Amino acid sequence: MVKCDGIDDGSVETVVRRVKAAVLALHRSNDYDFSQFTFEKTVANIYPTLLALVNQLVSNGELNKSAVTISQCIQQHISNSTNQTTLGLAVKLHHEFGSSELLKVLNEHAYRDNV
Repeated sequence: MVKCDGIDDGSVETVVRRVKAAVLALHRSNDYDFSQFTFEKTVANIYPTLLALVNQLVSNGELNKSAVTISQCIQQHISNSTNQTTLGLAVKLHHEFGSSELLKVLNEHAYRDNV
C-alpha cells in the first residue's frame, strides 16, 4: 500500500484490482476444520493488504474484531466462498436452536454458507 495525499480514482481502481486478484488467487479449502476458529488463524486467512486497508478505515490501524469481520465479509463476497466467522455462526445457531431455518435467513441476507 502507498500513502495517498488525495483521492485519485486511478489509484483507487488500481488498489481494487490488486486486492480482487490477490483474494481470488488465495487457496481455499472446502474442508471445515474447526481448529481454524481462532482469532490468529482467522487473521492469517485474510489477504493482508485488504486487512490493512480495512484496519485503517475502521479502527485507525488497530487490529480488532470489527476490522477482521468486515475484511472477511469483503473477501467472502469477492471470492464467493465461506469464512470462519460465517461458518462458526451457522454452526452455533444450528447447535443452539436446532433449526436450519436460521441458516436460510442468513443465506437470504447474503451470508453464504454451504452448511
